[in-house]
Amino acid sequence: MLFFYRSGIEYNLFAEKIGKKYLKDIKFARKTADTLIKMSDEINDFIKQNQKLKNLIEDWNKFYILYRNFFAFHQAIYWSSEYLKNIKFTKQNHKINNVIKILDKAYKYNEIVVPNVEEYFIKLGIENLLYNEIKQNILPNIRLKSKRRSLLMLDNKIYIVLAKEANKIDKAIQKDYQRYLENHKKIKGLPISNGIVRGRVKIIKDLKRLKNCKQDDILITTQTRPQYNVFIKKVKAIIIDEGGYLCHASILAREFKIPCIVGTKIATKVLKDGDLVEVDAEQGIVKILKKNKT
Repeated sequence: MLFFYRSGIEYNLFAEKIGKKYLKDIKFARKTADTLIKMSDEINDFIKQNQKLKNLIEDWNKFYILYRNFFAFHQAIYWSSEYLKNIKFTKQNHKINNVIKILDKAYKYNEIVVPNVEEYFIKLGIENLLYNEIKQNILPNIRLKSKRRSLLMLDNKIYIVLAKEANKIDKAIQKDYQRYLENHKKIKGLPISNGIVRGRVKIIKDLKRLKNCKQDDILITTQTRPQYNVFIKKVKAIIIDEGGYLCHASILAREFKIPCIVGTKIATKVLKDGDLVEVDAEQGIVKILKKNKT
């Protein structure tokens, strides 16, 4: 799993440019959505037809280009929807809603691709390799790979950092970050599905813990995946660190009419299992009513 960050200014400019083009030409929105669906099918078909490592190595460049192009369209749809939903002009509402419906359908269709790729790499035993390690001398790289290494990216250069060094860097960052988090009594994010509820926090970072979710729990996680679908139906509210208007949690929350707040960035770090909270999914605010001291 690789998390990457860019400045808000960069993303906002990208989202605005694409979003305006969609509004100007709804055919372009349909074409973009159809292309994302087509690419999703192509990647899933590739995985089905190349179940052995030798098959992947032979066609690795094809896979890489497929996934690179898929991800570009994935981002174009995801971020443009963030721009479109914030437009307040009444005269444009009908057109905006039509465009968002087109994008929403395509995004919902494509969300299974990343989990499929993840499972595929794990099955082939290459989930810890870099791009050039898969192309070149793959078998020695699989034998010598370190499962406990991290990547540090600075000034467009990639450094492989072993666990000991990575942990030192992480602890230094987390020490400062924790001081920042300690004073938070409220958590803010993007409101998705309306409603105001109270309940106890259930932090889920491991899929195996999903079975522990109860009907009155407030599900807190970094991001939801398709594997969450069955369990999400029975929780009282959903709060996630990441995501936006078209993310998996947002789509499910609207479908099941569950109060939901996404993009909080810090929910899993500030909240603890058993905390009593109030979720205001109309304002996008989570209030901590009582901390669990156990």
